Amino acid sequence: MRIPVRMSVIKLIALLVIFVWVSGVGAAAPQANVIERPSHVTPAAAPLSGLLDVILQGPFVIERTSNNISVLVPNVPNHSAPLLEGASPLNSRILDPGEYTLTISNPGSGAMSIVNPVAGTSLLNVAGKSEHLSSDPGKLRYLRLTLPLPLEVVPWNADPMWVSNITPIPPNTGAVRLAVLIVLRYQFSPSTTISLTGHEDDGTPISDTLTSLSSGNEHFIFLVQGMKQDDVSDHPTALASFEKMKQLEPPLSRYLDIPDLGGVNPGRNQPLLPNVEPKDLTDFLLSNASVNVPLVAPNGKRGLVSSTEVHLLIAHSDCKAAIIYVDYTK
Repeated sequence: MRIPVRMSVIKLIALLVIFVWVSGVGAAAPQANVIERPSHVTPAAAPLSGLLDVILQGPFVIERTSNNISVLVPNVPNHSAPLLEGASPLNSRILDPGEYTLTISNPGSGAMSIVNPVAGTSLLNVAGKSEHLSSDPGKLRYLRLTLPLPLEVVPWNADPMWVSNITPIPPNTGAVRLAVLIVLRYQFSPSTTISLTGHEDDGTPISDTLTSLSSGNEHFIFLVQGMKQDDVSDHPTALASFEKMKQLEPPLSRYLDIPDLGGVNPGRNQPLLPNVEPKDLTDFLLSNASVNVPLVAPNGKRGLVSSTEVHLLIAHSDCKAAIIYVDYTK
């Protein structure tokens, strides 16, 4: 049952567009995965804790170079504008088309380890140099956000799909579980500063300071893009989005198909391997980034409800376009 809210919360929902919602109950626990037998992943001896986690959820292309990470957001159909979120939903900002840089003071060594806390989960990983790709030569992107090299890259929310270098996809192609959300993890301390700079496409300069959201020992920043309207069947939005993503990395040759499970969501993030990532991080992700937001009654009157639960991440987005991770060091 949804908690009744007043106009201030309605404005909040409008600000956070379609992929943040108010709920009176917690997120449902994920079901066991029956799509694919998980592969073995050796747990890390000591998971890194107390880091800054930059969460990227949407039909994005992630580029790795020897110097930085770039997030390319394509002009995809049936999606709201991407939202950059920090310490409070009230401090979120919608990003207009442009070129931006997220600067993190003392981000760490940039070790760039891909760490899989869920057995069987992987990234759609492409070798940019070997495949002679070019980064958005036609300037087709909606925006580019550049970040430092992280300590870790963590795939999450993997969905079953078929991927092939040729089309039509051969009938004997096996299903894989590819992430539609990733987490970039950076060093964090009380003195860490996070700033957004750059310019919008119309020349408007951007300069802002962000405060991370803390949960347990972890700290969070979000870049999230959700669908305006769910597809009824066959995932046309995800497939069309994937084609738009490919256009940012010509001449990338990948073809995607997604099983139609009749509206049944496959289990995500199981089995979750122990001691790979800190529990504060995985619990927060499993809750769809649930936070409590105070409710302010209009005209100074006392409200019936003092706070409500807001989920900052998409629970089970119908846009299942796998994030494309292009490594330009290979």
